[in-house]
Amino acid sequence: MAVLTARHVTGRDRVVVFEGAYHGGPMTFLPGSAPLRVPFDFAALPYNDTAAVQAEFTHHGDEIACVVVEPMLGAGGCIPASPHFLSALRSVTRAHGSLLVMDEVMTSRLAVGGAQQVHGVHADLTVLGKYFGGGLSFGAFGGPRRVMAAFDPAQGGLTHGGTFNNNAFTMAVGSAVTEMLDADTLKRLNDRGDRLRGQLSDALTPVRFCVTGTGSMMTIHPTPGPVEQWSDIAEVDPRWRRLLFHYLLARGYYVAERGYLALSLALTEQHLDGFVAAARAFATEHADLVASNAPTRSSNRSTPT
Repeated sequence: MAVLTARHVTGRDRVVVFEGAYHGGPMTFLPGSAPLRVPFDFAALPYNDTAAVQAEFTHHGDEIACVVVEPMLGAGGCIPASPHFLSALRSVTRAHGSLLVMDEVMTSRLAVGGAQQVHGVHADLTVLGKYFGGGLSFGAFGGPRRVMAAFDPAQGGLTHGGTFNNNAFTMAVGSAVTEMLDADTLKRLNDRGDRLRGQLSDALTPVRFCVTGTGSMMTIHPTPGPVEQWSDIAEVDPRWRRLLFHYLLARGYYVAERGYLALSLALTEQHLDGFVAAARAFATEHADLVASNAPTRSSNRSTPT
């Protein structure tokens, strides 16, 4: 809806997105997703690559309706955007009359004002979801009056129907959730996430894994890093991810198989200490395997057995 609104308001068709991004099933830019992707005129650029964005606007600036960006690639590996990258997106879209659409479905948990508050970069359209519904189906988008006026009934505006509209149960739960999420609570949760990310990175040093993310969200990668774009992890051996996943699961710790995890308010320090200990045990147990594959490990293709 946000992208369609941007296309309507600007009268343009082209949409700039980034490799590794996930904006819902019909707008996914990971391998194998193309058959189910909406047929917009997409330009999929490398994430955190300001030069690529500037080149795209130099050649197609008057065709671009919007730039859609996650302030941190979520499904693409919890790769944070650099402040310079987000600032450049704001500047170039404003200069060319395009809209900046921030997908804050995940990053809105970073502060009361989401990643936009953290980085001081404000979008023309913001997309929200996930935890605002307390685990129930929830989605929302919005922006300034000059954009959202397209939906003003007094101006003969667009209609906005759909499953997410007027679900009283979801709205009641969402209201209760937001009352819990004050600035201090979010700061404490994200501080815990930052500490955990550091502890996991240290624990996984023997197997040369790295941990990326922001605040309470993170992903473990079977590569020493650095990880700044999706292409940095595109060729890692997926068997390392599965090995870690099943090792942790056997010890009572469930994370996404891709290595993603997010902290909830219910987790205790005891939970986190146990999780770090399990990760350290994994690294200790498999350090020799990494060493035996050292020649191929440097190219992100070591082979677990």
